[in-house]
Amino acid sequence: MPPVAGALFWVRGLIERIEPPMVQLKQTMPMMLETGEGKEVTKTYTSVLANLRSFEGAQYEAWGAGVDEVSQSKLKQCADALAATPRHRRPRPPPPRSLTLRATPPTRAPPQP
Repeated sequence: MPPVAGALFWVRGLIERIEPPMVQLKQTMPMMLETGEGKEVTKTYTSVLANLRSFEGAQYEAWGAGVDEVSQSKLKQCADALAATPRHRRPRPPPPRSLTLRATPPTRAPPQP
């Protein structure tokens, strides 16, 4: 998995693991979150979630900033490789769809006398 995709997968996995317990806690025991310890848990959860979202955004932004440069570089590599390939060895492009040949059934040879 590419590094940025791996980082995004990792951070989203963490978010998916910490959100459900907090949602369940808010739904089933909202009074517990009003205690001193509950407020501390909520504060920590909010801080961790904000940091994870920030990390996710930073990874995405860094990837987006480099896409143009990387794609141009890869395109140039492909063009250079194609230019270096002798013309007789270049792969032929597929025929246009309107000119696609269809196999015809074989014809029988006339009987030999």
